[in-house]
Amino acid sequence: MDGYPIDPLLGQNSMALPTQHQRPLTGQLQFVLLLVLSLVLWRQPFMRLVHLSLENDQYSYVVLIFGVGIALIVLEWRRLEPVLERRIVLGSGVCLLAAAGQWWLGRHSNGIREDVVLSFSILTLVASWLGAFLLCYGIRAFRTLAFPLLFLVLIVPMPGSLLDPIVHALQEGSAYATYVLFRAAGIPVVRTGFVLSLPGLDIEIARQCSSIRSSLILFATGLVMGHLFLRSAGRKVLLCMVTLPIAVAKNGLRIFTLATLGIYVDPGFLKGRLHQYGRIPFFLLSLALVLLVLGWLRRSEKLSEDRRALRDSSALPRKLSLHKLHVSKLN
Repeated sequence: MDGYPIDPLLGQNSMALPTQHQRPLTGQLQFVLLLVLSLVLWRQPFMRLVHLSLENDQYSYVVLIFGVGIALIVLEWRRLEPVLERRIVLGSGVCLLAAAGQWWLGRHSNGIREDVVLSFSILTLVASWLGAFLLCYGIRAFRTLAFPLLFLVLIVPMPGSLLDPIVHALQEGSAYATYVLFRAAGIPVVRTGFVLSLPGLDIEIARQCSSIRSSLILFATGLVMGHLFLRSAGRKVLLCMVTLPIAVAKNGLRIFTLATLGIYVDPGFLKGRLHQYGRIPFFLLSLALVLLVLGWLRRSEKLSEDRRALRDSSALPRKLSLHKLHVSKLN
């Protein structure tokens, strides 16, 4: 008989059925097309986000977050099952809600602050990506890649109403940490708010000195490290939380070092290369501290798992003996 062979088990043309390799390929093509369509529909807010991340130091972390999120998706893609389930209704619903939210914002954005408009627009854009993934790959695939997919939410720029209190808290913490270091070093210092008065020098912990960028990057680093190397949810949260005091202490140490060198060595340190490019070594120091905490958490997690396994193994013979005793009584 001419044509494709008939599958004896299925009783139909076997070549007409999509293979396990064809289905993911079709899903990938449709997913890419939906991503391109979303970038076309959201091109204006997306380009504003790109310009903001390149021109404003406080939002320069956005590029890094986006790159890390994509890298995590690629890294964990192999965990997906060969045959992927679609969720057309759920995925389409999320995409339509995202598009409706953006449409409503375009009609009613007058009177709303520009930073709030941009934040909401990028949030709906990320929601459209998540909806497109659900539509093309399904819930099980979404659960498998839940962390890297939801990690992309961090590219949403925080509006000023949310960012300003965080910056203020970092300024407060940095001023206090620097004050403590000066007192510990025996250097006379008087603190008035964000201003530290030293012999012949007044230092103000300004907004640009709050280290908001490195603090957010360090926090995101804690999130990624916890996801990759820890199992316990409590330890993951602890690792993320410990990045905040480390970031504050790092910034206090940086300000203390620059001020001390400027007073006792050379005033040029206050505006020299160390002031401009010294953030990198201090950030690496804070990253090393986070790695130390991660190592301690991994060891404690391993010890907890070993104790649990030992407890379970010691309880097994007792359960078996009780079961045998129960069986013997029945006999």
